[in-house]
Amino acid sequence: MENYITRPEFEEHKRHLDSRFDGISKDITIAKDQILSKIAQDKKEEDKEREKDRKESEKERKSDRKWFIGLTVATSMSLLGIILQAFNVI
Repeated sequence: MENYITRPEFEEHKRHLDSRFDGISKDITIAKDQILSKIAQDKKEEDKEREKDRKESEKERKSDRKWFIGLTVATSMSLLGIILQAFNVI
Protein backbone atom coordinates (compact mmCIF):
# COMPACT_ATOMS: atom_id res chain seq x y z
CA MET A 1 0.00 0.00 0.00
CA GLU A 2 1.39 3.28 -1.11
CA ASN A 3 1.02 6.47 1.01
CA TYR A 4 2.57 8.77 -1.58
CA ILE A 5 0.96 10.41 -4.59
CA THR A 6 2.57 10.26 -7.96
CA ARG A 7 3.71 13.24 -10.00
CA PRO A 8 0.76 13.01 -12.47
CA GLU A 9 -1.72 12.88 -9.57
CA PHE A 10 -0.07 15.92 -8.01
CA GLU A 11 -0.12 17.85 -11.29
CA GLU A 12 -3.81 17.04 -11.78
CA HIS A 13 -4.59 18.17 -8.23
CA LYS A 14 -2.56 21.35 -8.79
CA ARG A 15 -4.45 22.18 -12.02
CA HIS A 16 -7.75 21.63 -10.21
CA LEU A 17 -6.77 24.00 -7.38
CA ASP A 18 -5.48 26.59 -9.87
CA SER A 19 -8.74 26.52 -11.79
CA ARG A 20 -10.72 26.98 -8.56
CA PHE A 21 -8.61 29.98 -7.57
CA ASP A 22 -8.97 31.45 -11.06
CA GLY A 23 -12.75 31.13 -10.71
CA ILE A 24 -12.66 32.83 -7.32
CA SER A 25 -10.50 35.61 -8.75
CA LYS A 26 -12.99 36.15 -11.58
CA ASP A 27 -15.90 36.20 -9.12
CA ILE A 28 -14.11 38.79 -6.99
CA THR A 29 -13.44 40.96 -10.05
CA ILE A 30 -17.09 40.74 -11.14
CA ALA A 31 -18.34 41.56 -7.63
CA LYS A 32 -15.93 44.51 -7.38
CA ASP A 33 -17.12 45.86 -10.74
CA GLN A 34 -20.76 45.52 -9.69
CA ILE A 35 -20.12 47.29 -6.40
CA LEU A 36 -18.26 50.14 -8.08
CA SER A 37 -21.02 50.46 -10.68
CA LYS A 38 -23.66 50.60 -7.92
CA ILE A 39 -21.66 53.24 -6.04
CA ALA A 40 -21.33 55.37 -9.19
CA GLN A 41 -25.05 55.02 -9.91
CA ASP A 42 -25.96 55.98 -6.33
CA LYS A 43 -23.64 59.00 -6.52
CA LYS A 44 -25.24 60.10 -9.78
CA GLU A 45 -28.75 59.80 -8.28
CA GLU A 46 -27.61 61.67 -5.18
CA ASP A 47 -26.18 64.47 -7.33
CA LYS A 48 -29.45 64.72 -9.29
CA GLU A 49 -31.43 64.90 -6.04
CA ARG A 50 -29.09 67.54 -4.64
CA GLU A 51 -29.43 69.61 -7.83
CA LYS A 52 -33.23 69.31 -7.67
CA ASP A 53 -33.21 70.42 -4.02
CA ARG A 54 -30.93 73.36 -4.89
CA LYS A 55 -33.30 74.50 -7.66
CA GLU A 56 -36.31 74.24 -5.34
CA SER A 57 -34.45 76.21 -2.68
CA GLU A 58 -33.57 78.88 -5.26
CA LYS A 59 -37.24 79.18 -6.29
CA GLU A 60 -38.31 79.49 -2.65
CA ARG A 61 -35.67 82.15 -2.02
CA LYS A 62 -36.87 84.19 -5.01
CA SER A 63 -40.49 83.82 -3.90
CA ASP A 64 -39.62 84.90 -0.35
CA ARG A 65 -37.73 87.91 -1.70
CA LYS A 66 -40.70 89.00 -3.84
CA TRP A 67 -43.01 88.59 -0.85
CA PHE A 68 -40.69 90.71 1.32
CA ILE A 69 -40.47 93.45 -1.33
CA GLY A 70 -44.27 93.51 -1.67
CA LEU A 71 -44.69 93.69 2.09
CA THR A 72 -42.14 96.51 2.33
CA VAL A 73 -43.83 98.54 -0.40
CA ALA A 74 -47.29 98.07 1.16
CA THR A 75 -46.03 98.97 4.64
CA SER A 76 -44.17 102.04 3.34
CA MET A 77 -47.27 103.28 1.51
CA SER A 78 -49.40 102.76 4.63
CA LEU A 79 -46.91 104.59 6.84
CA LEU A 80 -46.64 107.41 4.30
CA GLY A 81 -50.45 107.72 4.28
CA ILE A 82 -50.59 107.81 8.07
CA ILE A 83 -47.85 110.45 8.24
CA LEU A 84 -49.53 112.60 5.59
CA GLN A 85 -52.88 112.33 7.41
CA ALA A 86 -51.19 113.32 10.67
CA PHE A 87 -49.99 116.55 9.10
CA ASN A 88 -53.32 117.09 7.25
CA VAL A 89 -51.65 117.11 3.87
CA ILE A 90 -54.25 114.83 2.32
